[in-house]
Amino acid sequence: NITNLLPIIKENKTKLIMLDDVNDPGNLGTIIRTAAGLGYDGIIMSPNTVDLYNEKVIRSTQGVMFKIPIIKANLQEVIKMLKKEKVFCIGTALTNAKDVKHITKKDKFAICLGNEAKGISKEVLDNMDENVRIAMKNDVESLNVSIAAGIIMYEIMYMVYHKSPLILMDQVQLGFI
Repeated sequence: NITNLLPIIKENKTKLIMLDDVNDPGNLGTIIRTAAGLGYDGIIMSPNTVDLYNEKVIRSTQGVMFKIPIIKANLQEVIKMLKKEKVFCIGTALTNAKDVKHITKKDKFAICLGNEAKGISKEVLDNMDENVRIAMKNDVESLNVSIAAGIIMYEIMYMVYHKSPLILMDQVQLGFI
């Protein structure tokens, strides 16, 4: 239920992941595991994203799926709620997007990643505050969604907090932040 995320969204620093119709169970599990490992606050999956309880999803999360809030909801409704709470929505796209290293820095943000074949749907992408891409070399057009997710999650955390997310989490756990 989307209201379960309201306490997280109302905090000063919100870091969320939205998934628009990710189909591959291995990709979903890897994204969940990476988000949890980097200290993200929650994951919101569109209704057509692969089943969270798929055996391959569970196996690829290695138990981490129980350590991060995960909900399935209509992303259009979620985005409206996020914007109302001043959460900056970042889409991922191959065109009309800036390099992830040049994002607008906001303490409250949600990153949206799309379907392996089609990317983020036009309806969802049109509602993003900013779209980012990973600069590629050697005529490589795109990466696997779970690989791209890991790079983007790490880069944005680093850009926003000016520190490695892993160092940042250590400082939070030790009470320095």
